[in-house]
Parts: sequence; structure tokens; C-alpha cells
Amino acid sequence: MNYVLNAAGDPVPEPDILAWARWIIEDDNRVVASDDVAGVVVVATVFLGTNLGLSDKPEFFETYVAGYSGRRRYATRPAAERGHRELVGALEARYFELMTSIAR
Repeated sequence: MNYVLNAAGDPVPEPDILAWARWIIEDDNRVVASDDVAGVVVVATVFLGTNLGLSDKPEFFETYVAGYSGRRRYATRPAAERGHRELVGALEARYFELMTSIAR
């Protein structure tokens, strides 16, 4: 089953494959957040347009770090936004820690 986001940002089924494809290509709401961390890596969180999880634990959103294979997935937009902020914060802290240790 394919999904699009409604006005509230919640996934809703889209049975028409052409309507879904158009929405995926044209709708900017797919990108939840994108951050450049210290000019080193880009962290992006997007709506996938499909459920990659199990029926009792959906995964509609994904956060990834460009160039790395790890991914985090979420059921809801608020969870995805929170996870994105947490990952960006952790990467910024690690970068600051690394730069501080180099400067010593």
C-alpha cells in the first residue's frame, strides 16, 4: 500500500498509483527536515510514501546520514522530527568533541 501525507502530516493510503507517484515527485512535504552538520555530513528525514515496518509497528518516516548506511525509522511525523533533532544534536556534540580534542 502506498501513502501520502494529509494536511495534518499524517500518512493516509493512496490507492491510485499515478496520484501517489505524482505526489511523491511534486510534494515538498516529503522532506521533514534536512541539516548540514558542521559542513561535514547531511542529515535528512523524509516521508517514505510506503510502510516499511510491520502492520503493528509502521515505519513511514526515515532519517539517514548521507554517505552512511545506518537509518532510523519512525511511525509518526512528531517521532521523526524528534529523532532527527536527536541525531543532529548527537553528531554536532561528537564533532565539537572531536574538534576540541584535536585543538589540544
